Amino acid sequence: QDAGIGTSIDSFYEYVLKAYLLFGDEEYLYVFQEAYKAAMHYLHHDPWYIEVNMNSGATVWPLFNSLQAFWPGLQVLAGDVDPAIRTHAAFFSVWQKYGFTPEGFNLATSTVQNGQRSYPLRPELIESTYWLFKATRDYRYLDVGRDILASLQYAAKCPCGYCHISDVETHKQDDHMESFFLAET
Repeated sequence: QDAGIGTSIDSFYEYVLKAYLLFGDEEYLYVFQEAYKAAMHYLHHDPWYIEVNMNSGATVWPLFNSLQAFWPGLQVLAGDVDPAIRTHAAFFSVWQKYGFTPEGFNLATSTVQNGQRSYPLRPELIESTYWLFKATRDYRYLDVGRDILASLQYAAKCPCGYCHISDVETHKQDDHMESFFLAET
């Protein structure tokens, strides 16, 4: 019954717009536009996005989850650059605070959500940074990219590649690396 833009729904938004861009089928565009309008109306609390109950619209989770970080890049692809800039700045502020984006950041308390302390090398914020640079040619996004790379090199690098960060506050490494890290980053 929860609606959001992150966990369990992020790929829907991303792939329906990218399917339109790739195939040109207007039905994909229509589906994306309807879903995007609803997300901007019910989920957007500028610059953040929350999860709400689908029936009542009541806030269920006032959380930023790391999978939401794809959203500014998607907004750029959809031609909605101004909110993408604001949202990316908010998401990157979490990265700056911890050196990574935790799986869950509580917007009500401005702290890492219990049980969601890890950073499994997600590429979403990096992709959004890339699209914002391509759209704006603003060199601050190159600086953001350098900051992200520096965090990865400093805290996530290990002898055989890169490691999950099991706790963004302590930067404790976990001996695990998903293939999406190399494939998508």
